[in-house]
This record gives sequence, structure tokens and C-alpha cells, in this order.
Amino acid sequence: MPGNRSACARLASPYEDRFVFAGETTHPTDVSTAHGALLSGIRAADEAAEGFSRERS
Repeated sequence: MPGNRSACARLASPYEDRFVFAGETTHPTDVSTAHGALLSGIRAADEAAEGFSRERS
């Protein structure tokens, strides 16, 4: 996505510390690839787990 790197970063950011988005569009370098989707899913799962553990503390 030439020229839209900031949009990808915005999509990858958690929203209101409650919603985490994943998908190849949210990956900073591997847009439109299966491995970008996989890596973004791993990132989003990690972020969700961190948010959940903060909430439980």
C-alpha cells in the first residue's frame, strides 16, 4: 500500500485498549500476504493477552 503506511500502523493499534485488529493490512511490511496475516494474528493475540492480564491485575 504505497503512501498508506500510517494507515496500516493506525489499523494495527489497539482501539480503546479493548479491541485488537489483525490481518495482512495491519502488518507493516507484508501487506497482502498470507504470512503477513499470520504474523499480524500472532501480534494481535499477544496484545490481547497483555491487555487481559493488565485488566486482571
